[in-house]
Amino acid sequence: LCTRNIKMGIFRILLAVAVILAHAGALKWLGMIDGATAVEAFFAISGFYITMILREKYVNMANPYWLFISNRFLKIFPLYWLVLLLTITCASLVPHFNEHAYAGSLTMYRQYGKDLSFSTWAYLLFNHIAIFFQETALYMGINLQTGNLFVTKNFAATHPLLWRFELVPQAWSVGLELMFYVVAPFLVKRRWWVIALVALASFYLKFYGLTHGYNSDPFTYRFFPFELTYFLFGGLSFIFYKKFVRGAVIPKAVSVGIWAVLIICTLFYSKIQFGYVHECYLLLVTASMPFLFNYTKNFKTDRFIGELSYSVYLIHILVMNLLKTAGVTAHLTEATIIGSIISSILMVNLIGTRIEKSRQARVTTSSQPAGPVMALPREVH
Repeated sequence: LCTRNIKMGIFRILLAVAVILAHAGALKWLGMIDGATAVEAFFAISGFYITMILREKYVNMANPYWLFISNRFLKIFPLYWLVLLLTITCASLVPHFNEHAYAGSLTMYRQYGKDLSFSTWAYLLFNHIAIFFQETALYMGINLQTGNLFVTKNFAATHPLLWRFELVPQAWSVGLELMFYVVAPFLVKRRWWVIALVALASFYLKFYGLTHGYNSDPFTYRFFPFELTYFLFGGLSFIFYKKFVRGAVIPKAVSVGIWAVLIICTLFYSKIQFGYVHECYLLLVTASMPFLFNYTKNFKTDRFIGELSYSVYLIHILVMNLLKTAGVTAHLTEATIIGSIISSILMVNLIGTRIEKSRQARVTTSSQPAGPVMALPREVH
């Protein structure tokens, strides 16, 4: 496989756009998928890639677990910290930014900061810096009399809302990704049936929870034990790819057809009217990935587009808030998408490529190949 081509870039940027539409409160274009479904599709894609690199890249080298974890952190944290710093800077220096911010403002800290206990401040500081457990803000509330946090099943009934203190609120999903990275080396190298059993156990746990009262946000798509199933089904998708698709002669018409069906279902998701459409769509994503990965491996533009998806996801709320502060109301959603892509290009070119070179060098110097291994796309190293 070509080492310089990132796969599934067009599909992944469509998922990022779906999240922007959800946060902008805009009418879905054509009938595009909702933000929650897009996030779970991202989880499946992550499972596909992480299984690939753990089975075929981080082998035959000293201390592969530490190298894998540290390289993933190098990919995730610098861009996140940059967006966090930019958010704090804009919220502090740009006039009227906080008044127009969907999230990522300092208003909550200015209004309630004096009422928060030391432990609550420590919690907020930790999950802003470390990203881990940001989703737990939707399992808790704040007792203003004591300043302490308490666990609740219905975060929407609490005041003030704890999640409003998150400066990069969409990063909760990145926290779930990080949790998967921690456990993945112990799961995805197992036999396929072991992975399948764990995935089915997670799926059953989610089904049981949703049918026994845990059927609202955050349990619908932010609870890691429930979401592990999508990561692992993505991993099984790669195993299928390795056994049956890689090296096989697949007619171009078949690959194009599968790719087209997935894109059409993504764009017209809300127009599809039948039961279990959510589950069927995610099953389609999982089943399509081996063919989509194989088909797009020679698309040069796909690599460029794929590199932008993570940074677009991170920066879009900040861009939207700045546009609101500047008085942009007409075509806010379109302006947010364009502004996020432009900002993402700058982030990737100024910072991402330098970090990527460092990550690749660490993998190269640590490798001790015992035989031929598959060359992988740069994004998944």
